[in-house]
Amino acid sequence: MRYLARSGGLLGYAELVRRHGHDPNALLKAVGLPLTALENPDIYLSYPKLAALYEHTAQVLDEPRFALQLGLRQGLEVVGALGAWLCEKATIGEALYGLQRHLSFHARGIDVHLHSHGDQVELELSLAFAHTSDCQQLMLLSLALLQQGMRELQPNQETATAVWIGAQRPLPSVLRACEEFFRCSVNTTTPRYAIRFPLSLLSRSVAVSPKLRARLQQHWRDDWQLMPMSISSQVARCIAALLPTGDCSLSAVAQLIGLHSRTLQAKLKAEHTSFDACLRQVRLNLACTHLRDSDVDITRLALDMGYGDIAVFSRAFKQWTGFAPSQWRRDKVLTS
Repeated sequence: MRYLARSGGLLGYAELVRRHGHDPNALLKAVGLPLTALENPDIYLSYPKLAALYEHTAQVLDEPRFALQLGLRQGLEVVGALGAWLCEKATIGEALYGLQRHLSFHARGIDVHLHSHGDQVELELSLAFAHTSDCQQLMLLSLALLQQGMRELQPNQETATAVWIGAQRPLPSVLRACEEFFRCSVNTTTPRYAIRFPLSLLSRSVAVSPKLRARLQQHWRDDWQLMPMSISSQVARCIAALLPTGDCSLSAVAQLIGLHSRTLQAKLKAEHTSFDACLRQVRLNLACTHLRDSDVDITRLALDMGYGDIAVFSRAFKQWTGFAPSQWRRDKVLTS
């Protein structure tokens, strides 16, 4: 199986590696990842290679706490415009279920499972390729991001009540760092990764600070070099995040960008394009990426592209490329 993840997970990576006195480009080269992943958060990368990068980095830096250090530098920005979309949900429960449903489009291979345990809710992470790759750093980072995201969605929430970090014999420095980061008991008795919160948290209102909301919106409007993006680029990035939610209308995109729908249309026209043209191009680009580089089921892909019927998706894809999705995938695999 082939698994992909957005390069948004590398937010803050280069700066942190340099602070440790190492070259981030050399580390990416060592595991076979493109250097452009540090410049563009919307590139889809091999997820196992991303896991290998985190493990390799922790070893080269001689810093087993690397994932937690990186997690402190990240938050809802990691999922791009989807982070801003989560902030618009009414309750923490709605945001969590939205993240659970749509995370796989941004990181194919990882799942968040929600379970209730009495007065507690548990978020357990599972990774499809964990049996073939060393993924401790990736999983620690993923747990850290869940904690950071919850803190950002509800700054006044109760802290986590328990966390499981997978390793049965973690290094003392890692155990102490986890206790400081999660501020709760850290369990190492079972080989799993999970975090628990009070069940009452799910009914609490999302309470994102205006400062964070503005930062999230600005983050995905700019590239990582803090250069403003064109309106069409902003729309494309927003569409890519919202497609799997089923709420990717002109009005929904305009709301995230902070413009009236008519104003957005006028600005796109000034750039010699339209919302429909942006939507078609994003769908084509994403469909080709996932068909070529992952093993995602075509029906699942059609739903992620915002189509309610695989037949409609197949007709559209054939209009774009001249081939049915399954035939296009076979041809690309044979020629790769």
